Amino acid sequence: MFYSYTYLYMLKRILDPDGSGMAWQTALRLSAPEKTGSAPVSFLCKRVGLKPGDNGLSTQNETMNKIKDTASSLCEAEGMEFVHAEFLSQGGRRILRIYIDKEGGVSLEDCTLVSRQLGDMLDILLENSGAYTLEVSSPGLDRPLAKESDFVRFAGKKARVKVKTLINDQKTFTGTILGIEEGRLILETIKGPVQIPQANISTARLVYEFGEK
Repeated sequence: MFYSYTYLYMLKRILDPDGSGMAWQTALRLSAPEKTGSAPVSFLCKRVGLKPGDNGLSTQNETMNKIKDTASSLCEAEGMEFVHAEFLSQGGRRILRIYIDKEGGVSLEDCTLVSRQLGDMLDILLENSGAYTLEVSSPGLDRPLAKESDFVRFAGKKARVKVKTLINDQKTFTGTILGIEEGRLILETIKGPVQIPQANISTARLVYEFGEK
């Protein structure tokens, strides 16, 4: 199995952040892991001298930030765009879903490539976070909107936004994206324009309209 220089460099930075060369051990094992999108090669990594909680992921926000940073760096190195990451619970399973994209759309091979490499890195970053299933997917027609650049890019498109704290006694807003100014999303709804602080957005997705290209 061939691993790119970028992949190995990123993996080494995760395993050996201080550059001492003493903080980690690695082993290659040929197997057929039951991981969505995985190739039949698993890169197993063991941190030396670590105890639960020592990896610095003390809160869910810190954990998600680590995931997003790692996924974003990997996607950029592979010529793709990291769109969004989210934890879901389905049928008693804990699912980490990663959305990726690229010009012309992503293929199954793209999802497999990112799943295999990112899965190895997350096995280290999330070693004390419990079992989960990794899924790498294209954004779909109801593409998630998470970054400020997303709202700029899709200005003029229809979106559905859920907020954390009620605005005008309302939790969900659907309307046309007018833009984002000073950290506030401006959405044109049937009741008029609404300003939503980006920090108050729980989820935001495009709304596909029939006949739209």
